[in-house]
Amino acid sequence: MTSVIIVIGAGLIGQAIAVRASPPGAVCGPGPGAGDHARRRAARPADAAGRSAQVSKRANVLRVQAEAVRWGERGARVNAISPGIVITPLARDELNGANGAGYRRMIELAPAGRAGTPDEIGTVGELLMTERGAFITGSDVLIDRRRHRVVLLRLDLRPGPDPEGLTVTPENSTALIVGATGSIGRHAVSEALRQGYDVRALVRDRNGAERLLPDGVEFVVGDLARPDTLDAAVDDVDAIVFTHGSSTRESDVRDIDYAGVANVLAALAGRPVRIALMTAVGTTRPGVPYAAWKRRGERLVRASGNDYTIVRPGWFDYNDADQRRIVMRQGDTAQSGGPADGVIARDEIARVLVDSLSSDPANRKTLELAAERGAEQDDLAAVFAALRPDEPGALDGVLDTNTVPVDDEPARFRDDLSRIAGGSQ
Repeated sequence: MTSVIIVIGAGLIGQAIAVRASPPGAVCGPGPGAGDHARRRAARPADAAGRSAQVSKRANVLRVQAEAVRWGERGARVNAISPGIVITPLARDELNGANGAGYRRMIELAPAGRAGTPDEIGTVGELLMTERGAFITGSDVLIDRRRHRVVLLRLDLRPGPDPEGLTVTPENSTALIVGATGSIGRHAVSEALRQGYDVRALVRDRNGAERLLPDGVEFVVGDLARPDTLDAAVDDVDAIVFTHGSSTRESDVRDIDYAGVANVLAALAGRPVRIALMTAVGTTRPGVPYAAWKRRGERLVRASGNDYTIVRPGWFDYNDADQRRIVMRQGDTAQSGGPADGVIARDEIARVLVDSLSSDPANRKTLELAAERGAEQDDLAAVFAALRPDEPGALDGVLDTNTVPVDDEPARFRDDLSRIAGGSQ
């Protein structure tokens, strides 16, 4: 059994004791941290205590490098983790204290532009201290949440859900928009471009799509109903936004809406991406055949092993001009089949879908989307954060009640579920 030593604190003496310890295993200790780099950029005069802390942390990194060879001879590894400012009780005290302005300045100058969370640091620690990180030693991992974090988490081939999973950032990320020429898809393309994504559009008619969509979009010709045409669409994408839709005829929803989700997920062949799936409010209504196929598409996304946000919008563009305040609910309890279930503008639906790709609080959540009277929020993080995540391993939304046993589902769905869930392992 592998022994693991976790060093809490940045003390030079404390880490020296740990790296000189005899049991083989994995040692993980703190390095300088992105916050220390930001502190230097902020050019804030450092007092003696601050200066000694920086020197101590830098010395820890050098000690880790020097000790890696000796630990390797004993079949063990040693690494350092260097986070930026992490929201802990101590950090909150600093932010609200006399040095609050300096702390906020450090956060602004950090590459991520925000503070981290203990869970985010723990995710990297888990990677370094388990067999999945068996080839990593003598390293200092600087966690700044941009492309570094995405790459690290892609190394984590986890078998099950992880609420702090793959988060996509727009810079150097490719987002595939499925249904790109539709009434929501066109807005999603524009929003993804605005946020800085490289946008790829899956289209059946390139010439028609070029007339509808803005410059800067990469077009891939394919058909959701033909799996053999989808490999190029999903090649090397970081995120997928499903906005496609057909009608309320059961055969259309089964063969286009549902089949599109199933075929794209199968084309991924288990490769992780971040997913935003648009279905509809009332998806769980019993006795509505077309809604049942939308719900089955949701179930495939949850079972795929990918990180996701499932958005069930209300009635498109039935909102008044002053109804722009975005509201998110759960449980799919509004099931009148009319605008009373909620109304929302098309551009706001697209904004929520694209926002969810880079939002940790949106991960693995299922929500109904509507708008109330008031101004649209600049930041939706708090709205996403108020929602409950879906249960790990569950096929249904966390508060959904009208659920169906898998054995009672059609054979087509059961076959797709087995194929897609199996490919995610």
